[in-house]
Amino acid sequence: MMPLILPDTILLQPPRDNLEDQNERSSPLGYYNVADSYWAAASFILDQNLDTTHHDNATRFLFYHSIECFLKAYLRCKGLSIHELAHPKKFGHKVNKLASKAKSFRLNFDDEDLEVICLMSNSDTVIRARYFLRGPFDWPHLDSLNRTCRSLAESVGMALKGEGIPVRYRDRLIQFER
Repeated sequence: MMPLILPDTILLQPPRDNLEDQNERSSPLGYYNVADSYWAAASFILDQNLDTTHHDNATRFLFYHSIECFLKAYLRCKGLSIHELAHPKKFGHKVNKLASKAKSFRLNFDDEDLEVICLMSNSDTVIRARYFLRGPFDWPHLDSLNRTCRSLAESVGMALKGEGIPVRYRDRLIQFER
């Protein structure tokens, strides 16, 4: 049986529930790195041509989550708290609201980025990626999702660097070229 806490992750202090403390521990760089990790995983799966029936769903979900986290990284950099970003009526997982707020802070999106965000927001494409549902449906193309992640990684990464946050950018579109 797997232990509940791994030996190298000893808790020296109990978890802190202070809102200010949680906000301090959720940095723009943290969101950026998580977004980059989801993008890397999606790119890797895309490159593997897995012999499974629904690997596109898993790949899409990883891309979707990456897009959401890149937008949250940018908004954290612009001073929004994690509590504002997590609030379901303000933003939550609503990428259209995240993108709109990012745009108000002058984050640039290309036409394909906006189309992907629109599809993610105005249909149930995100939830369909998580659960099986039969029937015809318009999905964003996997390459479009990959390019949107690349675009956000570049623009959000440059914005974070402009604020003195050390970002390492990796071009996954080239790294995992099919």
